[in-house]
Amino acid sequence: MINDRVDLVLALGAHGVHLRADSLPVAAARRLLGADRLIGVSAHSADDMARAESDGADFAVLGPVYETPSKREYGPPIGLRALEEAARRCRLPVFAIGGMTVTRVEEVRRAGAYGVAVVSAILSAASAESTTRQFLDALARA
Repeated sequence: MINDRVDLVLALGAHGVHLRADSLPVAAARRLLGADRLIGVSAHSADDMARAESDGADFAVLGPVYETPSKREYGPPIGLRALEEAARRCRLPVFAIGGMTVTRVEEVRRAGAYGVAVVSAILSAASAESTTRQFLDALARA
């Protein structure tokens, strides 16, 4: 997956693209990429998720669910209720992002998240490999 660059997805033969909220529209990306590549979108509400689903996205990353310095520009945390609403209203797989920790995996999965998207917890870890394994184990348990 490549972040926000449909041109690179095509040039490199990548599996898909993740589009920001202010990126190329999903329909345009789908026309360029075809049906076989994945398109994910950033969402900040259940309405964003519903729009992504109707536009033809394959999955959405919703958040920030919890407070995190890397997502402050997107507003305050949306919390578990917004995650529950989005999961209830849409059939798209939703990945929770924002303040994700290994101990929060179970509660976001209970709220309807298919999985988690992690940035800070991995990048700031003493061992990216060990922390990634902990997240994968937590997802398997949840």
